[in-house]
Order: sequence, then structure tokens, then C-alpha cells
Amino acid sequence: MQTAGDEKNKLIIAAEVTQKSNDLEQMTPMVAKIKEIKEDLNIEHETNVVMDAGYFSEKEIVNNKDEKGIKILVPDKKEAQKNNEKKEK
Repeated sequence: MQTAGDEKNKLIIAAEVTQKSNDLEQMTPMVAKIKEIKEDLNIEHETNVVMDAGYFSEKEIVNNKDEKGIKILVPDKKEAQKNNEKKEK
């Protein structure tokens, strides 16, 4: 299950059910949904799309890096793992 939420209003704005076992190829469909919603609501300002490290895929990042009005923030898996290990100590 993939979801996108609005941080300000704490609402789910998009949801997608997939049979994929991980998030590696889910960035593009979620960005497309967010873009569609922005167009429907005439939202023109830049939107930050924050994803967890499970979405980190160079192919997906390259495919979505130039989306107008959307800034994607996704941590590198190795860096995220290092940070998690530091927190556990």
C-alpha cells in the first residue's frame, strides 16, 4: 500500500495498492498521482515529496528529477542505515 499525505492538514491525498514487495519502483506512480492532484486543484507552488529510503532507486530518481513543481527528497539507503545504527547505540 502506498500513500501520500498532506503535512499541513494531516490528510491522505492519494493511495495506491500494489503487489510489489518493495518501494523501489513506486516513486514514479506516486509522483504521477501527486502531479495529477496538483493539476486538479490548480496548485502551482512547489511541492516537497518526502520518501523513506525504501524508495531510493537511481533509475526512479533520474526519471522524476525534472518534474515541474515537485521536489523529491529521498535518503540514500546506506546513509539511512548508518543513521539508524547511530541512534541504536
